[in-house]
Amino acid sequence: MRYFIRLIPALAMLSGLLAPNGAHAAERYRLYSISCVPEIHYFSLRSVDLGKSFGDWSAAGADKAELLEKQHGLFEPARLQARPFACEPVPGIKLEISATYSPPSAEQCAGNGYSAVSVSVNGHLLETLGQINPCDAPEEINIVIDDLAYRACTTDIAILQNGAVQADCRSVSMPELRLN
Repeated sequence: MRYFIRLIPALAMLSGLLAPNGAHAAERYRLYSISCVPEIHYFSLRSVDLGKSFGDWSAAGADKAELLEKQHGLFEPARLQARPFACEPVPGIKLEISATYSPPSAEQCAGNGYSAVSVSVNGHLLETLGQINPCDAPEEINIVIDDLAYRACTTDIAILQNGAVQADCRSVSMPELRLN
């Protein structure tokens, strides 16, 4: 009997690992927070990862994505793939923000979807940031453009507790950006 009691937690854990469609995995939803304020020559894009509560909320009603965009500047990757976001934060610097998005699938790692965001300046692709593979660790993305420069940073989010965090940042001066 004592061995059976010890076996119960192990069986419970194993059944969670074998659950179909990644049901044991933590759900993660990526949005992009975008601000474009031409009056002060400012643009920012930041990735936002939300958990299961967002999935429950977004599935509860029709066209909630439009509410997120108009009231809060939060964009779903699928929307940016279908209709890129365009703005001109600094005169002569026309931006287009698009995304490559793949919805969740049981065949993918943990059933997570993934997305990468692309930044184009004056019709030329400047760079693509983010996950291009659902098995990659998620990256936090932060882009700022002002009168001085284009600055982009990506930070690998550690999956393991106390795991290492790695950041990669780059800057392009405004004169250089105008030549793009």
